[in-house]
Amino acid sequence: MLDNALNNDTTLVELRKAMGFEPKAKRLRCIGHILNLIAKAYLFGQDVSQFQREYKDVGPPVRRQMWRKRGELGKLHNLVAHVMASGKRTDLFTALQDT
Repeated sequence: MLDNALNNDTTLVELRKAMGFEPKAKRLRCIGHILNLIAKAYLFGQDVSQFQREYKDVGPPVRRQMWRKRGELGKLHNLVAHVMASGKRTDLFTALQDT
């Protein structure tokens, strides 16, 4: 099991020379990494780094708008960020769960 880095392909090619197997047939990709890529694509769209650059360069009101454009998941993000931004809100949220 290897992560999805390209240098692992090179490693397998070298191992093939010593052990005599077909790298493409034996290569297992890391499912955790693949799921992480899928989640990022779902959350941020196809250009994750562009979203991150834009997000870093703006203030909180614009950040909330950027997330709101992501639909229901973005609204959920904003709700969680709002609750977690204050200790009192977090305590109130926790207390409401117990009732």
